Amino acid sequence: MDDPAYTYDVAVSFASEQRAYAERFVRACEGLGLKVFYDRNMTTELWGRNLILEFRKTYGGAQPRFFVPFISNEYLVKPYPKDEFNAALEQAQQRPDVYILPVLVGDVSVPRELLGPAIAYLQADDHSPAELADRLAAKLKETRANASAPLRAPRLAPTSFAPRAMLESALDTVESRFRRSAAATLEPFGYSCEVGRDELGVDIRVTRAGEPACSLSLWFDVNGVFRDRDRLSMSFGWPSGTRHGVNGWVSAVWDRQAGLPKVQVTDLSLGGNEQVLPVDEFVEALWGKIIDYLERRAR
Repeated sequence: MDDPAYTYDVAVSFASEQRAYAERFVRACEGLGLKVFYDRNMTTELWGRNLILEFRKTYGGAQPRFFVPFISNEYLVKPYPKDEFNAALEQAQQRPDVYILPVLVGDVSVPRELLGPAIAYLQADDHSPAELADRLAAKLKETRANASAPLRAPRLAPTSFAPRAMLESALDTVESRFRRSAAATLEPFGYSCEVGRDELGVDIRVTRAGEPACSLSLWFDVNGVFRDRDRLSMSFGWPSGTRHGVNGWVSAVWDRQAGLPKVQVTDLSLGGNEQVLPVDEFVEALWGKIIDYLERRAR
C-alpha cells in the first residue's frame, strides 16, 4: 500500500495515558502493510535530537498522508500533544484534501478552534485498535482511488507487510468482537462465553450450567511441538481445555489480486479445508464453527 508521495501513511499523536491503545493501533496498521510514524519506532533516529522540533517537522510537514490524534482530556492540557496538533493544523491549511483524522478518547470536549463542530471524528470507545486500523486502510484505499492513476505496481506484498503483526491484529479483532457480543448472543440459550487473552493468543470457553461445552484457542505455539512464531495454531472442539490437540493453523498472506493482507486458514477439523479470508470474515467463520458445533451437540 505504498504511496510514493509520502514517507508515512499515518503519523499518530497522543498523550502518554493513551499510549497502550495507540500502540495497538500502530501495530495493527503495520500488520496491514501501512507505514506509521511512531516515536518508539524511531528511537535510534531521534536519539540526541530536539524532539519538539523533530515532531513539528513531521506533523507539520508533508511526510505523512494522514495525521491521527487521539484527543483526550490529558491530550488537551499537555504541552507535547498540543504542540503536535498545532503543527498539524498549520499543515492541514495547506492541504487541498483531508489531513487530520481525529479520534476522541473518553468524555472530552474539544475547543472549537481545534476541532470545529462540523468536523467528523471517531470515538475510540466505539472501535478496537484493529478496527480503527481497518478504517484507516479503507480511507487510504479510497483516497488513492480518487487520485490520478499511477503506473501499474507489481502484485507483490510490500516490504512493510508484517505477517506477525497482522496475526496479532487478527487476535485483537477476535478478542474484541467475541467480548462485545458472544456472551449476550448465547445467554438466551443457556450458554456462557468467556474470552481470555495473553501475549501469545486468545482462548474462548463456552459453558452451560457450569459444564464445558466447547473451546476455541488461537495462539503462537512458540514453546510447543511446532514452535511457530509467524503462524497461529488453532484448537477447537475439546470441551475439557484449551491449547490442546492442534487441529488447524492460521497464517498471514498477501492477496495479490486484491492487494490486501488476509489470513489463510487450514482447518483439519473440517477435513483439511483451506480458506483465504479477510479478518472480519475469519472472525465470522470462527463464530460459525462454535454455533454449528452447539447446534449439532443439541440434536
